[in-house]
Amino acid sequence: MVNLMNCKCESFKHPKNQECREFCDVRKTIVIRDKKSTQWTFENPTERCACSIKIDNCIIIDQQIRKCDYLLLICDKTENAAFFIELKGQDSKHATEQILTTIQILKEYLSDFCLYARIALTKVRPLNLISVDEKKLRDSVKSLLQKHNKSKNCHRQILDYQSGKPVEKI
Repeated sequence: MVNLMNCKCESFKHPKNQECREFCDVRKTIVIRDKKSTQWTFENPTERCACSIKIDNCIIIDQQIRKCDYLLLICDKTENAAFFIELKGQDSKHATEQILTTIQILKEYLSDFCLYARIALTKVRPLNLISVDEKKLRDSVKSLLQKHNKSKNCHRQILDYQSGKPVEKI
């Protein structure tokens, strides 16, 4: 049963915040999924305020811009966290590009948040099979997130790739 108590993530001041919001409440389980069953689940046992915001074709509608699928905001007295989420088949390089571009576009609206990136794939390649270009992209994402999070009390893994149906506690 979802606790329908309304919560707000007012620190995210993007002009399309309200119209692209899928939900903003204190549910115990948050499942971000696509039409093909790729998903990332967040367990929220303490019922923190969580807001799911559609990025692709809502916050960013330009089809020429690579962007991730969702932004999940966690907003409470303990922590303001923003998870950029891409749900992808197997192309982890393309997913990384989408995450990087989205962070670059939206980070100015998230100055009060710790930023994290999550990529759910149907199949993850071993690190030794990743191209040099993809490794550089991953390093760029990590560097951007570390720079943004530097002066904040951020304590999660900043970039995570998982296959199957990953579950993470928030």
